[in-house]
Amino acid sequence: MQTKLLSKPKLLYIITKSNWGGAQKYIFDLATSAIKNDFDIYVMVGGNGELIERLEQENVKVIRSKFLKNSLSPYHAIKMFFEIYKVVGSEDFKIVHINSSIASVLGSIVCRILNVKTIFTTHGWPFNENRPKIVKIIFRYLMLLTVYISNRTIAVSQNIASGLRAPNFIQNKIELIYLGAEKIKSKNLPKLSTGSSITHIVSVGELNRNKNHISFIKIMRHIKGIHYHIIGQNSGELAKIEELIKINKLEKKVTIYGHIKSVSSIMSQFDMFLLPSHTEALGYVVIEALQQGLPVIARKVGGVPEIINNLPHSTLYEKDSELIEIIPRYIEVNKKLNSISVDDDKQVFWHNEKFSKENMIEKTKAIYLDLLKK
Repeated sequence: MQTKLLSKPKLLYIITKSNWGGAQKYIFDLATSAIKNDFDIYVMVGGNGELIERLEQENVKVIRSKFLKNSLSPYHAIKMFFEIYKVVGSEDFKIVHINSSIASVLGSIVCRILNVKTIFTTHGWPFNENRPKIVKIIFRYLMLLTVYISNRTIAVSQNIASGLRAPNFIQNKIELIYLGAEKIKSKNLPKLSTGSSITHIVSVGELNRNKNHISFIKIMRHIKGIHYHIIGQNSGELAKIEELIKINKLEKKVTIYGHIKSVSSIMSQFDMFLLPSHTEALGYVVIEALQQGLPVIARKVGGVPEIINNLPHSTLYEKDSELIEIIPRYIEVNKKLNSISVDDDKQVFWHNEKFSKENMIEKTKAIYLDLLKK
């Protein structure tokens, strides 16, 4: 008599956009990790971007959504609600793990109706973004509702965990699990600055208002001997950035690459990493830059200070004008770092277990298993 194999419980991830960013990397890392040994994993996602391509290469089941998008339109919200309802109701999902603010509100309500365990990961609160005051108020109450009706909420930084300013009975449902990056091995690439007096500064992030590459370009004329490299896909700001470069006659001092899939593999050829963002949840790229031995200069936003606070070779700033003094000072820090001989191309310059991929996966999986028991 054959023993019937027990099927693994089904786990569904929901995320609005399929472009490649921090939230998408988070979903990819979880969906392709050892968690798949215990769960049958599905990902519901909108668009037709790189996340879908990467997931399908790893044989993760992808449910393409027609209506998942960051839209405040009531029409799209209704369409999204019923699409999520149909997907969650059509399969025996034991856990639904939702990302993206608008999808989280609708998805958590759907899961409460269908009696499915729900986890919400917040990568930042939408009421902290540049929106009309009434929209911010509405979003705050929607986020309070989402955390309340979800079984668990994960915040990817302490700054986000405390940022909801919720009553204790809601706040206690939020658990801090830092975003985690795998240990990146130094490629020991030749520096672009080798044999030159130019310092090469790199920023990684979509070309949009939140990533704020424009702010540094505006003050570059006050800093001598630098070249600024911007890596990231266009999300609305490319034309504005190119116009600013032209107006300031910086064509030979700024290079825009567009999106690069494995940016961590080329990071070590630059001299310094700059994070000028207006908002950040935590910042995978900050972790990756530190692991590649780059000094990091970052705006004091979100959970970024939780990574680089008190690191001797990195610093935080608040006003763009501070960079006029900080950059030259850290050019000297960079020279000292470059004088360190690196013979082993497998060396990891910086590693903190708290921000490791393994830690993130282990703690998230523990939540899944705990919910299955209830």
